[in-house]
Amino acid sequence: MEGQTPAHSTEEPGSDVEPVSIENTRIEVVDENSANGNGGNGGDNCDDGDDCGVDGLVEARMRAISLAAAVDLRLWHSSSPKDGAHLTSSVVPRASHFLSHSWHDSGAPKVELIRNALFLQDFYAQVAMMGSLLALVWLPPGLILDELSNGSFPFWVPSAVTLGLAMLAALAARLLPPASGPMAMSALTLWLDKLCIDQTSDVTKARGISHIGDYLLLCEHMTIFFSESYLSRLWCVFELATYCKAHGADPERLNFLGMDWPRWSSPGVLLRQLLGRKVELTPTERGLLENFSCRTARCFRPLDRTTVLGKIRRGWGSEDEFDAFVRGQLPAILLEGKGRYERRALSVLSETAAFLFG
Repeated sequence: MEGQTPAHSTEEPGSDVEPVSIENTRIEVVDENSANGNGGNGGDNCDDGDDCGVDGLVEARMRAISLAAAVDLRLWHSSSPKDGAHLTSSVVPRASHFLSHSWHDSGAPKVELIRNALFLQDFYAQVAMMGSLLALVWLPPGLILDELSNGSFPFWVPSAVTLGLAMLAALAARLLPPASGPMAMSALTLWLDKLCIDQTSDVTKARGISHIGDYLLLCEHMTIFFSESYLSRLWCVFELATYCKAHGADPERLNFLGMDWPRWSSPGVLLRQLLGRKVELTPTERGLLENFSCRTARCFRPLDRTTVLGKIRRGWGSEDEFDAFVRGQLPAILLEGKGRYERRALSVLSETAAFLFG
């Protein structure tokens, strides 16, 4: 948030390190046994939780947290982690989502967006459609039981019980603590700077920051907590541009969640979708991208700018080439992402129906 002094964040991880090329993934990808110290590089020479590479040397490994861990609001109060916070994450070969955000934006909306966009919306749709389908399936047996009992067993009871269980499942997802409710069963893994980079020392922090490009490559999707603040931060725009360059700007991989956009399930958004009206960028959104300059974009410390500009020169050749990519490519990418955001409700219903009925 504004005014804080973060030790590290996705948008402002200050450290003076040599940037790495995203084309050469040097991060160590490990299997479950080597991750737990049962084999692979490092072996018994490493303490529990250490990121150990060849011959016991410390390396940056890909780490991720569970979906249930990501919706703990306390996690988002400050970008400064406690010592050993990275040990709450797990070593993984790949992660489902790279969470790209500005620590200057409030944490509560991010938690709500994660809960709804990455779990509840899909879960509610699946429970509702599955419950309705099973309720229909139970109608013939109910009619048979009604006939056999001479009307003493109402035919609608099995269907009503099925719908009631579906409602209970939906309530459990909303009301139970994430760690003990349905969300705990989610297979999604998330990369978040605060918990996935070892920040116990300047050395480990610098090493983790130097692998940002590698982490981006090893995430199947990027979830962007979009805001005007996001577009003003150099680290945020660098992450988005780097991910788009590495993955070919595939819209299926980009998950834009607007901090200030109307909710996708709001009547106005649904009406606009039903009427087929086009989504547009606001003048501010378009202006921030079309006038973007990596030399003047905001950073927490001057050293942060040195770090990011070094990465830009390695990845794009020059600051001008990077700015040209941002100004020329990102407006269309953002517009597509904004449209997909507004179509979420209809898309989830369509995808759920396809999942259930093939």
